[in-house]
Amino acid sequence: MAGPDLALLLSALAMLLLRAAGLLVAGALRPEHPLVAWAAAVSQATLAAFVALAIGAPGGAAAGCRWRHGWPGWRSVC
Repeated sequence: MAGPDLALLLSALAMLLLRAAGLLVAGALRPEHPLVAWAAAVSQATLAAFVALAIGAPGGAAAGCRWRHGWPGWRSVC
């Protein structure tokens, strides 16, 4: 497995573990609790950052592909 792919996999697993821990903590707290609101905001910001990076600087399997616009939308020409 290539370095960037391994880094992505490890990052995804770390986020999954953090999400599971957050669900356990949130289960004990009320939805109005400030910690729950903060965790939700951080989670959404992290997801937005990863999506922006994936679109702006694709790596791994998508790095060698060219994207063309055609019907019904964007398609890969690998």
